Amino acid sequence: MLAVHPYLPALELQKRFTPLVEHLSTTLGRDVTLTISPSYEEHLNRITQGEIDIAYIGPASFVQAYQKQPELETLAKLEVNGSPFFHGKIITKSDSNIRQLSDLSGKSFAFGNKNSTMSHLVPRYELEQQGIMNKLSSFNYLDGHKNVALGVLIGKYDAGAIKEGVFLKYQNKGLRLIQNTETISEHLFISTQRVPAAISIEIKDSLLKITQHSNGLKIIKSIKPTVTNLVSVKPSDYSNLKKIMQKLNNLDY
Repeated sequence: MLAVHPYLPALELQKRFTPLVEHLSTTLGRDVTLTISPSYEEHLNRITQGEIDIAYIGPASFVQAYQKQPELETLAKLEVNGSPFFHGKIITKSDSNIRQLSDLSGKSFAFGNKNSTMSHLVPRYELEQQGIMNKLSSFNYLDGHKNVALGVLIGKYDAGAIKEGVFLKYQNKGLRLIQNTETISEHLFISTQRVPAAISIEIKDSLLKITQHSNGLKIIKSIKPTVTNLVSVKPSDYSNLKKIMQKLNNLDY
């Protein structure tokens, strides 16, 4: 069973990940099924409690899961446009007078899901580090990157934090970049403690060699059009994010 966190509507995720599930079923000679976790929190619980076999997971959720279950096996991570790293965007409206983070003093700010790497944790850390958080007039958590973008566009919030893909989608509709966030290692696939080591090796091999198949690139681009490969990954790739999350945990927020 491959589980995916609900970063998009379930039907859309079914469409995006079904080609990969079918590929794994063929290459592994086992029946692999797809399940969409009902929430980020439940996705994390299912992973740490060993209720699923394989998971696609965001960087922040991986850090949390690995701290609870060091037996988790890292399989492969996304390479997007040739890079296995990504950053978020702190954004505002095109006609805003906000040009840098210090201009956010007295302004309202929109974050996405509390567990989101690039619509909450990393940008939140950078706002805290620069002493901006306690100067905001208000801030709120919205359900997803798209809602943050729309909230800023309609003027409900002065600024917000979103992933690059959403920024590029709405940039021409009136969004402007204030600042990129720190770079973090990409989303990844893991196997849980209930998967025997020998099978985890098979899964990893299948993922890392996927572009050697005639339709492999099409399969991974189904997940995200800008994905160019699946590449090797190790827990230490997320050490900078782990430090960010530890520092946030020490704050009263």
